[in-house]
Amino acid sequence: SKDGRDTLVRENFKDTAFWKSDVRTKKDGKAYINFEVPDNLTEWRLTLRGHDKEGRVGEATSSVLVTQDLVARIANPRFLTESDKLSVIGIVNNNSKEGMSEVKTEMLIDGKEIKAEEKEKISLPPFGASKQHYPITVPNSDSLNIQFSGKANETAKDAILHKVPIYKNGIAFKIGETGDMGENSSVILNPVKNDKNISVHAEELEIS
Repeated sequence: SKDGRDTLVRENFKDTAFWKSDVRTKKDGKAYINFEVPDNLTEWRLTLRGHDKEGRVGEATSSVLVTQDLVARIANPRFLTESDKLSVIGIVNNNSKEGMSEVKTEMLIDGKEIKAEEKEKISLPPFGASKQHYPITVPNSDSLNIQFSGKANETAKDAILHKVPIYKNGIAFKIGETGDMGENSSVILNPVKNDKNISVHAEELEIS
């Protein structure tokens, strides 16, 4: 739902779930750690390396699978350009051995629902998948929130959020000047004016 209360929205994605370099064992040789797993649905590899005061070293590896019956995914570019027109793809996967007779989906762009190009009802066989295309026009802003959700029932549901940066049209160009401020403590900027051939957008000011 739009208020996010029905389905937990996954948005915290990381390549490394946890890292700690100073874990110490107790007298029995055991150590205990707690950490929160990111929102990635994947198989995490756990690697432990240790040594004792005599310089002896050892290593152990294991893995843990994080998944769920219904998985929502978004296929979108790593970045967007303002005023572009494109289709964002919403994908639902059934990771269970049971079929899902109807999966309801919803795509929100900056909190506003948009409709898919495909009008047919979605049903998924065991381990099946389906995708829908959602046409959008990129706004003139710094980023775009793309949220996609799918729900087959109260236990098989998922929602995912991607925040995608938006680039301005044109080519990045840096203007540099040098000088001596002396006792002056303020800087006055005179921005370059726009004309029919160029549109100026200040991204960053660096004074060193």
